[in-house]
Amino acid sequence: MGDEIQNLLKEVVDGCGIYESAKPGRCFELLSQHYGALKEDFLLLSKAAEYGIVEDLIRLRHRYRVDSVGEILSSRLMVRMNISQEMTQWLVSSWAYALNISGT
Repeated sequence: MGDEIQNLLKEVVDGCGIYESAKPGRCFELLSQHYGALKEDFLLLSKAAEYGIVEDLIRLRHRYRVDSVGEILSSRLMVRMNISQEMTQWLVSSWAYALNISGT
């Protein structure tokens, strides 16, 4: 969890495209290939994409403030993935950064 992983996700999204990067399992594969190793954060980012975070960020960014969208999506991930609020906030902000919706 950190800036290095967020920057790597952004590189993958910029290089492979949003929808290719958000496909189930594909995010994990692409991150692992670019990094040269497996990390638990890659699996969490991939799972967040599978739960629709990418589509929701794109769809909701024009209706609500980015921080409001982040709170909504973070709460949803906490329930679905059964992980801490800190981790879900990082997942949402990582995807938002990779999609050029917000800064880190």
